[in-house]
Amino acid sequence: MEKNKLRKKNTKTQRGIKSAENLFSSLLEGIGDSVVFIDRDFRIISANSGYLGQAQYTLKQIIGKHCYEISRHPLKSCYEKDDACVVRLAFSTGERRKVIHTHLDRNGNLIYVETCAYPLRDRSGKIISAIETITDVTEKVMLEKKIRAVGVFSGGFAHDFNNILTGILSYTQLADMKTSDPYIKNALKQILNLGQRAADRINDLLLPGKNFPPE
Repeated sequence: MEKNKLRKKNTKTQRGIKSAENLFSSLLEGIGDSVVFIDRDFRIISANSGYLGQAQYTLKQIIGKHCYEISRHPLKSCYEKDDACVVRLAFSTGERRKVIHTHLDRNGNLIYVETCAYPLRDRSGKIISAIETITDVTEKVMLEKKIRAVGVFSGGFAHDFNNILTGILSYTQLADMKTSDPYIKNALKQILNLGQRAADRINDLLLPGKNFPPE
């Protein structure tokens, strides 16, 4: 009788654990970003399909591997290579950390990712692992680089053109001072107005580059 009760209790407990595992798995897969669980030794515990698709590995191939072996392919960890490691920061500070840096896919292609790590604690409050979300921001970063390049080119062009424009406006003002002919003065006034409009357009060219800090 007692054995039957115990067996039923164990069965119910196992079903509860299985149900919780299924719920957790569904939540993990429902997250759009890549998600990976990492222990205190920086080894991968688990990951969702988003992470596996981005890394181009199966779950069996990455379990137990160091996270940097999969994402960067080096023999040393990110922080040993003087690079930002949000997981290490999450472990050391006990707080959420986020950074943008580079990863490599399985074929060695460089991608830019936004990584965010959250420390996970046991019931005593001790940090035992971390969950890291990884978002591919390569297109965004490359677009910003192109815009920055346009800004640099525009800045050089604007500098040269402004030098020419300054000379034109200076000589126009000098000519205006030397003449009393109303027709000529009116013509010179039009040149000055057009010159100012040209200067305003040059400033507009500089706006894309000003929105991004230097690399």
